[in-house]
Amino acid sequence: MIPTRSLHEVLQEAVAYGWLPVGIEDRAREALAAADADDMPWYLRVLTGGAAWVGAFFLLATGLGIISVILGEQVDLAAIGLGVGLMPLGIAMRTTRRGEFMHQASLVCVMAGQMLLVGGTGSLMSSTDLAVWAAILSSLVLILRFDDSVYRFCATLVVIGGALFLAMEVRIPYAMGIATAITAAWPVVAWRMLPGLARRHRITDPVAWAAATASCGLLTTQAIIDAVTGTVGYSPSFVRMLLPSPLPLTLLFVGLLVWLALRVARDHGVSSSAPGVLAAVGAAVVVGVLTRATPAVSGALVLVMLGFDRRRVGLVGLGSAFLIGFLGLHYYSLALTLMQKSAVLVGSGLVCLAGAAFFRQGLPEEAP
Repeated sequence: MIPTRSLHEVLQEAVAYGWLPVGIEDRAREALAAADADDMPWYLRVLTGGAAWVGAFFLLATGLGIISVILGEQVDLAAIGLGVGLMPLGIAMRTTRRGEFMHQASLVCVMAGQMLLVGGTGSLMSSTDLAVWAAILSSLVLILRFDDSVYRFCATLVVIGGALFLAMEVRIPYAMGIATAITAAWPVVAWRMLPGLARRHRITDPVAWAAATASCGLLTTQAIIDAVTGTVGYSPSFVRMLLPSPLPLTLLFVGLLVWLALRVARDHGVSSSAPGVLAAVGAAVVVGVLTRATPAVSGALVLVMLGFDRRRVGLVGLGSAFLIGFLGLHYYSLALTLMQKSAVLVGSGLVCLAGAAFFRQGLPEEAP
C-alpha cells in the first residue's frame, strides 16, 4: 500500500530543505480556497454575470435619471463625479473575491464609471479629443489597478484606438505604420525579449493578447486598402500620410522572424549555421522580399512563430487565421504576378514547416 502524505507534511518538508520559503503553507491554502470558491459551472457564471450587468445598468440608469431631473444642465458634472466614484468602488469590490456575482458587478462598476467619466468630459468640454484623452488616461490607470483580464484586454484596445485617433487628428506621418509596429512587436517583447515581465503576467498577458489582436486588425485594414478598395472613400494624400511606405514594416517583421529563429536556436543549443536555422531564416527573408510592399504576411508569420515558440495555441490559431486571409488577399491582388504569388505561398509554407520542426528540436521525447 502506497503511503499518503498530507499537504502540510509535504510543504513542511520542502521548507525544511530550503526549497520553499517560510510561510508558503498559508499562501497555498489561500490559493486553494480561492480556486475552490471559483469552482462554478460555466452556465452559472454566464447567468450570474448577466444578472450583474443588467442589475448594475438598471441601477445606473435610474441614478442618472434622478440626478438629471434634479440638476438639469449640470448633469455632465454629476456624470463625471459618479464615474470617478464608481471606478474605485469597482476596484474595491474586485479585491474582495467573493464570488462570480461580485466579480461581474465590479467589472460593470468600473466600465460604467469610465464611460460616465469619458462621456461627461466630452460633453462638458464639447471636445472629442478631451474625451479620447480621458479614455486613454483612465484606461492606463485601470490596467494597472483593476485586476481583471477581460477589462485589461478591452482597455488596451481602447488605448491603441484612442492613440491612433489622436495621431490621425493631428496628421502625424506614418501614424498607422507606427501603431502597427508597436502592437506587433509588443507580444515579442513581453513574451520573449524580457522574461522578467512574466512575473507580472496578470497584466502583461492580456495586454499582449490585445496588442496581437490590434496588429492583425491594422494589418487587415492596410491589406484591404492595398488589395481591394484602394483609395476609394479615402483621400490619396491622407492614405500616403498614414502609410507613406510599407517597407519599414516589412523590414521590422523580417527582423523579428530572424531574431526569433536565432534566439530559439541558442536556447535549444542548436548552431545558427544548422540547416534548419538557415532554412527558416532564408524563407523569412524570401517572403519579406516578395511581400515587401505588403507586410501583412510577414507580420502574421511573426505571430505564428511566436506562438510555436511560447507554446501558445491561441496565438498560433490567431496568426494562422489571419495568415490565410492575407495570403488570399495577396494571391488575388494584381500587385503581384502569378509566379510571385506562387512563390509567396510556397515560401510561407516553408517558414511554417521549418519553424514548427525547428521549435520542436529542443523538446524532450515523450515516454512510450
